[in-house]
Amino acid sequence: MEKSIYIISKELKDLILQGDNFKAPDLSNFAKEFTIDDFLIDEGLRLEIDFLDQENQENKQKLKKNILTFIDKVVEQHLKEKEELFLFNVKNEQQKKQFLDNKLAKENAAIVFEGKNIGKKYKSNGFYLKNIDLQLRIGEITGVVGENGNGKTTLFRICVGDLQHSEGDIRYPDLQENNWNLIDWHNAKQKIVFIPQELPKWQGNLLDNLRLEAALKGFKGNQNEENVNFILNRMELTAHAHKKWSELSGGYKLRFALAKALVSKPRLLVIDEPLANLDVNAQTIILNDLKDLVESRIFPISVMISSQHLHEIERIAHNLLFLKEGRELYYGKTSEFGSQRLENCFELECELSQQVFEQKLKGFAYNSVRHNGQIMIIQTPLHIREKELLEFLVKNDIKITYFRNISQSIKKYFI
Repeated sequence: MEKSIYIISKELKDLILQGDNFKAPDLSNFAKEFTIDDFLIDEGLRLEIDFLDQENQENKQKLKKNILTFIDKVVEQHLKEKEELFLFNVKNEQQKKQFLDNKLAKENAAIVFEGKNIGKKYKSNGFYLKNIDLQLRIGEITGVVGENGNGKTTLFRICVGDLQHSEGDIRYPDLQENNWNLIDWHNAKQKIVFIPQELPKWQGNLLDNLRLEAALKGFKGNQNEENVNFILNRMELTAHAHKKWSELSGGYKLRFALAKALVSKPRLLVIDEPLANLDVNAQTIILNDLKDLVESRIFPISVMISSQHLHEIERIAHNLLFLKEGRELYYGKTSEFGSQRLENCFELECELSQQVFEQKLKGFAYNSVRHNGQIMIIQTPLHIREKELLEFLVKNDIKITYFRNISQSIKKYFI
C-alpha cells in the first residue's frame, strides 16, 4: 500500500525537526510526486540547493522554517488539484453543483462566526485593532490571550454584535447569516451570549432568576421547570438554588452566569477573563465545565475565552489567538504552536544569580540565559530536551524550586 501525502509530509517534518545534523530532504521529488505545479517543484529544488550550500549552522536553522512552509504548500496544492481533477471528470452539471454545494455546506456548518481583516480604530486614544482573521467553530474552545489593553475585549464585543467594526467583514454561517456584514442581529443575538469580566448583580434568588430567564426565552409552564432543573443539575447548582447574590462565592456566581447563558441554548458563548477572581479549585471546575459544554452531543457550542492564566487556557483550548498592540501575532491550533520552532525554551526558579547560573552551565549546550526578575529563562538547541537539562542540573547540584518546558507554550510571547 502506497503511503499517503499526509504520512510522507509528516515523515519529512519529523526529519527536519530532528537535531542539527539532518540531511536535506528530497523536496523536489516530493513536489513532483504530488503536484504538477512547476513553480512548487522549482521552489523545492531551490530550497534543497540553498540548504546543501549553507555552511552556517544558524542560517541552516532558519531555512528549516521555509522548508516546513513549503511542505504545507505542496499538501494544499495536491488537495486542490485532486478536487479540480474530480470536477473535470464529472460531466453531469447537477452532480458538479451538488458536490460544490456539499463542500460549502461542510465548510460552513460548524462555523458560528467568521471574520476577515477585522479592524476597529478609536479616535479618542488612537488604539487600533487591525487585520484580525478568525473562525469560531462549534465544538471548539478558542483562547484569546495578550496583555491588558491589547484589544481582547474590543474583539469580543465585535464578535457578539455589541460593537460595530470599522474595517473588514464578519458573518455567522451557523446562524443562517451567510452574507458578509448583512446580519439580522435580532436573529443572530438569540444564539450568542457574552459574559463580561464584571458580572452584573441580580436581585432575588438564583432559582427565580433562572426561571425568569427561561421565560424570557420562551419556556413556559412545565417546560420552564424542566429546563431550569436540568440546567441546575448540569451546573451542580441545585444546592444553591435559593441563595442570593451576596451568599454565593465568585466561582458559583460565574457558574450561575453560565447556567443563565445555557437557558437560551446558545451556539456561541464568549467569556471575558472568567478566571481572574477565582481560586485554583474554582478555576479547575469552571474550565472542566467549559470543556464539557463544547463536547456536548445534545447542545454543542463554540466557546471564546480570554485569560491571563496561560497554562490553564492552553490545556482546554483547541485554538489560540495572541494579540499584541491590536495585532494578531499568532492564530492557530494550540497543538501546533511552536511546532516549527528552531530551539527549545525552559523556565525555572533557583537561588542562583544569572552570572553564577551561567558559570554552572559551562560545558552544557545552550543558546542563551536571562533572568526576568522572577524566573530564569534558558533557550537550548532542539536536541536538548527536558531530560538532558534536568539531568545536568541535578548532576551539578543546582537546586530548583520550579521548572517548566515552555517550548510549545504561548507564554514565550510574554517573556
